[in-house]
Amino acid sequence: CLNAGVASSHKSAWEKSVEEWDWVLRPNLWGLIHGIQSFVPRMIEQATPSAILITASAAGFLSAPFGADYLASKHAAVSIAESLAQEFKSLNIPIDVRVLCPGFVRTNILRSMRDRFGAQFSADREVQLASYESLLEASPSPEEVVDIAFRQWNEGAFYLMTYPDLDAYVERRQAAISSRR
Repeated sequence: CLNAGVASSHKSAWEKSVEEWDWVLRPNLWGLIHGIQSFVPRMIEQATPSAILITASAAGFLSAPFGADYLASKHAAVSIAESLAQEFKSLNIPIDVRVLCPGFVRTNILRSMRDRFGAQFSADREVQLASYESLLEASPSPEEVVDIAFRQWNEGAFYLMTYPDLDAYVERRQAAISSRR
């Protein structure tokens, strides 16, 4: 299970410092890359069927303001999972890859963001952060997300999605891409 997730300050992409981008990309992207480089060669060497679960996020399919760093890292996680699955299949390597794309989950991700970047929040962004916190409180626990994901895994799903509205968003996004709008 390759699972990492931090978020940074709630700012426009051009307002975020390199340090803020790095804060997100190190664990969310580079943690994933280091995990792959550490474990995949050993898994291949063992030559036994195995599996990798990459935690991305519903954000791996979304675009939204003030989260370009987090969204980019989670889009990358989805893409890496897709690529790995195709590479293993084309090379007949018995490693099953799935990607977990939950929506909000009751974790401490916003608390860690607030602890690190709280002084940078304007009043407007503070209101939006408070709305995210209320969404988190009403969201499934990590244990509930695992139950949903395992059920979908056992049904053969590659994209393990736990956010009910994500399918509709993905369909709208795909339609927009297909129509070039």
